[in-house]
This record gives sequence, structure tokens and C-alpha cells, in this order.
Amino acid sequence: MGIEINSIARGLLLSGTRVLVAFCIGSTNTFLPGGHIEIGEKAEDSLIREFKEELGITITVKSYLGAVEQTFTELGKYHHSINHIFLVESDDIIEEPISKEDHLDFLWAESDDTYKMILFPSPLQDLISGFIGGSKDIWRQSDMK
Repeated sequence: MGIEINSIARGLLLSGTRVLVAFCIGSTNTFLPGGHIEIGEKAEDSLIREFKEELGITITVKSYLGAVEQTFTELGKYHHSINHIFLVESDDIIEEPISKEDHLDFLWAESDDTYKMILFPSPLQDLISGFIGGSKDIWRQSDMK
């Protein structure tokens, strides 16, 4: 079995208590928008690029919230990802987000609904609820046992 280690930038974009989430069409789980950090690219720049590519919107990175480690197996390949999570804002927020990429879709979810929507990495569910509830803790979680 092959191993892949990834560094990913993800953005927490809020509208009130709603969270913008993404999902691959045909998948059962959701995730925060963002993507792989390219070699030589700052994490914040990666996030700005990904939001523009995937949604066509411009974001401002406000703060670093922390990191969430994730592991999973897909198509016989073991993946180990470090997800760097940033709080982001945008003046381009739209009520019905439209994906610019054929394999992705986006929707607004109430923060409590992320449990029902199988938000990955799973520690994000509690971290987002805590953040919206006023927690200022730096995020450092893992789904590894």
C-alpha cells in the first residue's frame, strides 16, 4: 500500500452561525473549502487561490485557527494529511454558492448540522461549535487513535 502525506489549507467561512462546506459530488462526507498547498506556496496564498478557483470569490485570511490531523485510506492508498485551518472573510458571499469545478459542490450548513453532514476531519465538528460559541483555544486535534 502506498503512502501519501499532504499539507492542506482550509478556510472557515461563516455567515452568522452558518458554515460554508464543500463536498465531492457522489461522496457522503463534507469538508471545509480549500486544498493542497503547492511546493513553495504559503498556506494563506494557497487558500486564497483555492477559493478563487473553486468558487470564484475573493477571500481575506483573518487568522490561523490551528491544525487538524487526518488519516484515511482511499483506493488502496494510505493518506496522512495536516489540515491548516484559517478563519476567512469575503465581501463576495453569495446565498447559493456555485462551484467552478465539476467534481465539487458547496452549501451553507448550520454549525450544528455539520455532525449530520459527516464533516471531515471529524474533530472539526467540535472545534467549529466551540469557536462559534466563543472559544479562543488554538486548534490541535487528530483523528488518529
